[in-house]
Amino acid sequence: MNAPRVLVAIFLFTYIGSAAAQNNSQNNSQTNSSEILNDGATISEPIRIYKNTDLNFGIIIPGSTAGIVHVTGNMGDIALTDPPIAATTTSCVFPGGSGPIQYNGINADASMKAQIASLIVTGEPNTSFSITISGGTSVGVGSKKISVQLDPPCGIGIAPAGNAGILSNEGTRGFTLGGKLSMGANQASGMYTGTFTVLVCYN
Repeated sequence: MNAPRVLVAIFLFTYIGSAAAQNNSQNNSQTNSSEILNDGATISEPIRIYKNTDLNFGIIIPGSTAGIVHVTGNMGDIALTDPPIAATTTSCVFPGGSGPIQYNGINADASMKAQIASLIVTGEPNTSFSITISGGTSVGVGSKKISVQLDPPCGIGIAPAGNAGILSNEGTRGFTLGGKLSMGANQASGMYTGTFTVLVCYN
């Protein structure tokens, strides 16, 4: 008899930030005199965010006891294509024992393997930006739900709390988002999906 399988995936949608501009002027005019004024404007590159990969917990066989499945990983160098891309590596940790385990059967769809979420930000070089995440607290199918706890954004140039970053000399920055899935004992089978949003803005 085949063991029941639970397929879990979170599909990530991203938000594109807006351009930033700064205006500077000087006015030294005095009563009964005149002065030539200089106008100036510094136009910054718009800040943009690109989805590189979605977060996917893969195909999981539920256990007789509850357990947490944790997807982690990291991101490689960014290739400045249009859109920019980067390779990622993923690690999926299971509780072991009688808890849920990963399904690696010969019929497993390669596109449904565990995958760390990764994003790429572009904009004005050496500029700081904030990161805000909303949603992503659960995945579901019909009335069935599984709770999710997203990890903070992680990567080179990203604050430890994951709420801010600094663009590189090339005006790019990549980061990853992992998460913990709280599987119930004998979790009902199905394709569980959900979404979350990532917003980046110049500080």
